[in-house]
This record gives sequence, C-alpha cells and structure tokens, in this order.
Amino acid sequence: MILKKLEIELQEWGENKGQYKGEISFVSANGQVTTFLNAQQIQKLLPVVADAVVASAKEVANILTSQVLDQKKILKVLESKE
Repeated sequence: MILKKLEIELQEWGENKGQYKGEISFVSANGQVTTFLNAQQIQKLLPVVADAVVASAKEVANILTSQVLDQKKILKVLESKE
C-alpha cells in the first residue's frame, strides 16, 4: 500500500474546538483504504512532522534573508550613482 493522503486539521469551532481531526488514505492495486485519525494518534504524528516544518521554515528564512541582502546591495549601488 502507498500513502495517498494524510490530512490533519485543527478544529476551529464546534464541540471539538481546539482538537485535531485527521484522515489518512492508502491505495493499492486492490483499492483504497481511508480511515480517520483520533487526537491521540495525531499527537503521536506531530513530533515527526515538526522536524520537517522547522527545517522548511529555516530554509525559507534563509532565502528571504538572502533576497533582502541582495536588494540592499542594489539600493546602495543605485544611491551611489545619484
């Protein structure tokens, strides 16, 4: 079976407000299986995902910082020509 979809969502209203709700789907040659994840199962998954989120955030921050520094260099060049 191959993981097709993993969805985790924080409930923002209703009786389950503040709790996570999730769904996971697997697919194979024989068909698809989808099941719902409860809050306890999701709490076990979040630490695994957290490392990836932190790594992605650092990468985005580095890219944005680099772009800001590049723009700053361009502005200095333009200012010196005036």
